[in-house]
Amino acid sequence: MNRFRMWTDSHRLDLLTLAALCAIVVLLWLPFGWNISGLTDEWVFFSQVQGGAPAVELNALRPFSLTGLSLAYELTPDSFVGLNILFAVLLVARGFAVYLLTRELIRDAPALASAAALLYVVYYGDTGWFWLTTFNIGWSALWTLLAIWLLLRQLRQPSRLVWLVMAVAQYLAMSYEGAFPLILAAPLLLPLVAGRFNRRVLVIAALWYIVPIILIVRYAVGTLAQDLAYQNAQLSIALGSESPLRDMANSVLRVYKRLLGGAFLERYTLWRETLPTLLYAATIASVSVGTVWLGLRWHRPVLRWRQVVTTGLAGLVLIGLGFASYLVSEFRDVDYRVYYFSSVGAALLFVAALFAVAYGGKWARRTVAVGALAAILIIAPRLGKLALAVGALLNLLLPARWLFL
Repeated sequence: MNRFRMWTDSHRLDLLTLAALCAIVVLLWLPFGWNISGLTDEWVFFSQVQGGAPAVELNALRPFSLTGLSLAYELTPDSFVGLNILFAVLLVARGFAVYLLTRELIRDAPALASAAALLYVVYYGDTGWFWLTTFNIGWSALWTLLAIWLLLRQLRQPSRLVWLVMAVAQYLAMSYEGAFPLILAAPLLLPLVAGRFNRRVLVIAALWYIVPIILIVRYAVGTLAQDLAYQNAQLSIALGSESPLRDMANSVLRVYKRLLGGAFLERYTLWRETLPTLLYAATIASVSVGTVWLGLRWHRPVLRWRQVVTTGLAGLVLIGLGFASYLVSEFRDVDYRVYYFSSVGAALLFVAALFAVAYGGKWARRTVAVGALAAILIIAPRLGKLALAVGALLNLLLPARWLFL
């Protein structure tokens, strides 16, 4: 009994975060129920599964595209209830994976890891966040996050078992090409987290690349025997414009603009339309804020600038890397199915800014304030001008210390 109590005391924030994620996901499904019908692709996939298509296509470019749908079909063959339940569980799992990863980046402020996880689930920039057909993308995102988390754990607790699980996670993550840029760039976090570049960091990074190199070679060989009409069509569309590089740069800027505030403004215009939707959003926000507040009471954060900077830089870069694979497709200028990876970066960046503002000094607060104002001015010029006026008024009326208690 004492051992169990010690375990629950040391992991109570883990349990609280998991419970909050479950509560929020249930709330997100509550207005629509658990039998949301598929749009288009889900019906096609279900018909393929019903026709006997294998759940794991070992020679395909996306070997696990039908895995979740096959399991959902076995659970409820005559409805989409099973797929809805699996999709919700996958969303909770992705949120908790964000929590685990952020705890490795900001070890002295676990409550902010909870904030990142909840923010990832609630503040999403993707309009296809709940499209059932994106199960394989969410599946890949989950294993990508877990693989990177296990990579960082190797710095603290090296283990052969961790290596084995990490290799499996890498394989599952790379079942969707959107994960490739993140998997290939992940070792760059090692010297930032470790605070130095030494032989151990180099060895861990080298071992990390074993699975990706094997998979990339296997995919390259496998594509020679496959019909790549779809991929070739995507490339011709993406590179067929007069200035493809300029178009790609504009797409990247649009991604940052959306994830650093544009999506929130879009959601806010929907929330304020009716009182029920506003109360609904307030309920979800209350669960999130209450979770973080309890976490801050249990574990008072300790400010370490290397952790803040590492998390902020990781978030900023991750936004771009999470979108990189879509730059050579026609989907680079849409807002659905393309932010499953990038949204993690937005959550990390917001949490790093929150950490700096809440527990940093005057210099940190001013830096974050200037950055936030610059983002607002770019995303919504009218709102930015209003923020300038309000800030100037508060500066005159209130002592600066009142703004951040």
